[in-house]
Amino acid sequence: MVLERIAKYIAENYDKDEEDITVETTFESLRMESEDVTDMYFQMSCEFDFIPDEDDLEGIEDVGQLAELIERLKD
Repeated sequence: MVLERIAKYIAENYDKDEEDITVETTFESLRMESEDVTDMYFQMSCEFDFIPDEDDLEGIEDVGQLAELIERLKD
């Protein structure tokens, strides 16, 4: 569910095809800056009801890593 929501968010906000976004898709390949990823992360925190910490994003380079982080935090 988290992965699908991230893919949908990227598709809607960055003019990408949702079907092309996988766990291995890097934010660099999507031409997303770190600020873009941070904004998305904070948006997801509202949707999945967790307390975001910008430090959690250190080392997050692809969609799969972000999805795993959010899955861990939302439980």
